[in-house]
Amino acid sequence: MRNALRIHLNRVLDYVHAHLEDDLSFDRMTEVACLSPYPWSRIYSAMRGETIVATSLG
Repeated sequence: MRNALRIHLNRVLDYVHAHLEDDLSFDRMTEVACLSPYPWSRIYSAMRGETIVATSLG
């Protein structure tokens, strides 16, 4: 299960890093992850130790 979640996480991280100049919306990131918003935010925070907002700003 954790390996499958890492695939979703890596897909979004690749997207974020490729689109740092663009307006990154949370909704778009959930689409890239292929997950709904609430589970995505919890999974991301649990696996990365920070929120998606912190990653995209940082």
